[in-house]
Formats: sequence, structure tokens, C-alpha cells
Amino acid sequence: MEENRILTGAEVRKRRHYVGMTQRALAASANVSLSTVEALELGKRSARETTLAKLLWALDRQEAVLTASATPAAPAASQPDKLLRVEDVAARLDVPTSWVYHAAKEQLIPSVRVGYYVRFRAADIEEWIAQGGRSAGDA
Repeated sequence: MEENRILTGAEVRKRRHYVGMTQRALAASANVSLSTVEALELGKRSARETTLAKLLWALDRQEAVLTASATPAAPAASQPDKLLRVEDVAARLDVPTSWVYHAAKEQLIPSVRVGYYVRFRAADIEEWIAQGGRSAGDA
């Protein structure tokens, strides 16, 4: 972290948006008041150097968390028996979870019932995607 770096309110807001933090989350993470973050971003108040250092530290930490979590996961093919939740499949397909539930119920997407729960084999989902979203019998 650069010790002598001075951030303006606009730079704080830009970095906060980049790392996906709300003003409330940034304030809590940096241990400063929400009104301080709001006023700083609006340019209504200048912050003390220690406050800016706290904000910069919190933003750097969040960016490091995002960078660490952005490492690619092992492909589904290497884990053929892995069962995915509805939320996992919805995120993979970039669709709402309600669509995934509906598609599983109507057998539009390969699924497995585990008691009350709906799960999906990772390999089946990857194969379904490779087939253009069609079941083997739809060809």
C-alpha cells in the first residue's frame, strides 16, 4: 500500500464501485462513520489523512479478496460426480433461479432429486450446455 497517496472523494467512489462495496460496507470495513464516507464522496468534506488511509486499506483488502476469489475453479469435467445447487446452475447459465427450478420440473435440464432438494450433476450440465441446451432425446 502506498503510504503517501491521497484520494479524492471521486477516487474513493470509483474504487468502491470497482470492488463492489456499498458506502455502508466501506464505512464498516474502514471503521469510519457512514456520514464521513457519504460527505467525502460528495465532496462536501475533506477527510483527515488517517481516515483516507483507513478507506484505502479497506478498499485494497476488498480488492485482494476479489482477486483471490477470481482464480478459476477446477472445471466440472474434473469433478464429474460433483452435485451443484440451483444457485450454482443459475449462476453458470446466467439465468434466474426460478428458471432453473422450472426447467428441472419440466425436465428441460438434467437434474437429480435428493429427497426434497433438486441437484444437478456438473458433468450433465456441461454436456447439456455443449449440446446447446437440449436433452439427448431432443436431437
